[in-house]
Amino acid sequence: MQLPRLIGLMMIRDEEDMLAEALRNHVRFCDAILVLDGTRGAAQKTSRDLCCAFDEVAGYWTDAETGYRLPVRDGARQFLVERARERFGVNNWYAILHGDEIWGEDPRPLLDPEDSSARGIAVDSYHFFPHVSQRDTWSFDPGVSIEALAQWYMLPSIDEHRLFRDTGSHDYVVETHLRTVPPDIPCSRRSIAVKQYNYRSPEQAHRRAVARKQEGWQTNHYQHLLDGPEAFFVATLGLPGLTWAGAVPPGGGRATNVQRNPLPFLGAPAGGGGSAG
Repeated sequence: MQLPRLIGLMMIRDEEDMLAEALRNHVRFCDAILVLDGTRGAAQKTSRDLCCAFDEVAGYWTDAETGYRLPVRDGARQFLVERARERFGVNNWYAILHGDEIWGEDPRPLLDPEDSSARGIAVDSYHFFPHVSQRDTWSFDPGVSIEALAQWYMLPSIDEHRLFRDTGSHDYVVETHLRTVPPDIPCSRRSIAVKQYNYRSPEQAHRRAVARKQEGWQTNHYQHLLDGPEAFFVATLGLPGLTWAGAVPPGGGRATNVQRNPLPFLGAPAGGGGSAG
């Protein structure tokens, strides 16, 4: 069966430390990726260079180039959708991608190119974190795989709408946040594992917390890190019903909602793929 064309819509921000690893994963199943980058300062050039090193990155823009109010919200993906329609037309499948995640499976076999009624798919998003047992050994290096380093994640997973077919009749609401696909697109749930790595170093996590507080958004996700990097291993995820790694007793014990990684690994590219250096 011929796999459908899959276009990645990727919003990134201050993720240049693991961006190359994320892109190496994404280009294994996306035919093209369009990037909207909110990275600020000198790191923006690094972020741009990392993206443009991949042949599959078919377009790269900064948030300021959208003309939208800054900081942009999730609805800014409308800018990428419009660019994708100009280049590829409609009736393509889109994957919503982040710069701090690794997909454990190729979603294309679940996208039926013959079913014109298929609209959207929700995936299982797993949030990985530095476990308290790794306090004395954790050492994140952009040149080393975060997928190999971070082996603990929170349960249950979070359902996230991440794939949809674009008929050209549904648009994002630019100022809307926390909506990953356009309104009125129903999504069926499939067991596709997406691994997210929000926390990669104490310094990175603290910088993100400070930035979110200054901008007044997503502060509940990072409030626990505002006191300083020392909170990196003992904190709360900020989601109801979930307990952070600090609740895990020493000596190998674990809380029922903390799991060591058995999730799928997409594996090495089957030839071709990205050309990141």
